[in-house]
Amino acid sequence: MLLLWLLAPSSTEALPKAIESAIQMTGRGFLRRAIMQYDYLVVGAGLFGSVFAQQAVENGKTVPVIDRRPYVGGNAYSYEYQDTNITMHAYGTHVFHCSDLRIWRYVNRFTSFNQYRHRALTTYKGRVYSMPINLGPRQDNLVSYVDRETSKLGSGVGR
Repeated sequence: MLLLWLLAPSSTEALPKAIESAIQMTGRGFLRRAIMQYDYLVVGAGLFGSVFAQQAVENGKTVPVIDRRPYVGGNAYSYEYQDTNITMHAYGTHVFHCSDLRIWRYVNRFTSFNQYRHRALTTYKGRVYSMPINLGPRQDNLVSYVDRETSKLGSGVGR
């Protein structure tokens, strides 16, 4: 059985701590049975632990997952707020960006996404602009503005 400690995977000292945490969360008897009975024991049900466990099960492995929190997903956890049907993010808003169709299809097996599109806006002289400012359609105006402003500084500056 392989014990995966997912909260501190880069630390070689983490394995004894992982075993101690697993014992504290589940008891010594569970850990002994798990060593004999399962292919993997995942300690930490955050995003990586959850995905690892799901993939292992999908590939025929047995994997209990333990975590000190009563849910999976770690800091990506969200819940429905009371009776309002509004999804709340327990640890702050998460925006998922993905251009890989294979990953997008995989993630959509487990959740649905709203059509949120992040747009940063700014105002200048009473007008609203998207950020970063698109130089395409306004390039001539920008160049004219830069030329006017730099010409005020004296010769040899600007174009």
